[in-house]
Amino acid sequence: MKIWKKKNTAGSNHLTQLIENNLIEKDYGIYRISGDGIEHMKAIDQAFQKSPTKQLKKFQDLQSRKISNSFINRFNP
Repeated sequence: MKIWKKKNTAGSNHLTQLIENNLIEKDYGIYRISGDGIEHMKAIDQAFQKSPTKQLKKFQDLQSRKISNSFINRFNP
């Protein structure tokens, strides 16, 4: 007799890892982010906001806006 082991999907595996690390909670099939999960997301966002990639994008957007405003002002006396 063969015993078949059910394979979990990638999503299921990720949810399991998040639950085991107390980042999300599951109650009667309903998932919600835990307090630790919220703090973890805030830390990731803060790190991203300070990253060189984000700072460069912000600088480029400001430069682009200045050029656009300069161009528009030429045609609006």
